Amino acid sequence: MMVTNPWVCIDLDGTIMEDGHFPGFGKPRPGARKYLNKIRNRGIKIMVFTARTGITDLDGRYQNVNKVVNEILQWCEENDIPCDYVFPLPKPTFVLAFFDNLNVHVGPEKDAWKNSWDRFLTLIDDKEEE
Repeated sequence: MMVTNPWVCIDLDGTIMEDGHFPGFGKPRPGARKYLNKIRNRGIKIMVFTARTGITDLDGRYQNVNKVVNEILQWCEENDIPCDYVFPLPKPTFVLAFFDNLNVHVGPEKDAWKNSWDRFLTLIDDKEEE
């Protein structure tokens, strides 16, 4: 089954970028640039999603969404991370997990990108052969 105009949606903090730097920015996770470029080279667009635009405090004020999106785009450019779109997701702080039938887990271990994205690229290749 060939999909036209395919996208992948990938979390920023802890997936593409090392976790624990909010509200600042850390380094790209090992392997992120390499595997995101492999994905892009297959004609797949990359959407980065983030919960950085959520409520800032108990006063209920939200972050400036455009400012956050522009900061993420700038970080991607400075770190040669391919990004076609930033999807700001105001995740409530009480959400423990997201469940999805198209999920690919990228764990905290050092070689997580290799393990997860090699599996993803294999799935894409299998679908293109159908």
